[in-house]
Amino acid sequence: MADGLSIAASAIQVADAGFKLYGALSQYIRDYVGANKHVRRLADEVRTTSWALQQLGALLKEDDDIKLCKPEAIGETEAALKGCQRAFDEVSDIIKEFLPSPKPDGSGGLARSSISNRWKWPLKTAKVQLLLA
Repeated sequence: MADGLSIAASAIQVADAGFKLYGALSQYIRDYVGANKHVRRLADEVRTTSWALQQLGALLKEDDDIKLCKPEAIGETEAALKGCQRAFDEVSDIIKEFLPSPKPDGSGGLARSSISNRWKWPLKTAKVQLLLA
């Protein structure tokens, strides 16, 4: 079972993954003309979750009393963080399906993606919603 400091580090690491996912979602929105409100809400939810996890990690890192927490509480927190990390990773993989690899000059993105990829997103929204629920 992990101690408080490793939970804090895990929270910050998961928050970082969320911020990276937020960046990918934001890029998706910028590149797709007329992106629907669902993708914007999804990006906002990921950003909010990432911010909350970052704050949690910072608080736990500074709190000397974290050592007094019950092992069950630490275990549940660790399990929740792992679940959140898995969800972020799966959603990130879904987003990557829609974005072609960037060119060396940094160009690319959904605007250069195929029309069929643009239409696939609505088919993935239910899975994404389930992952982030």
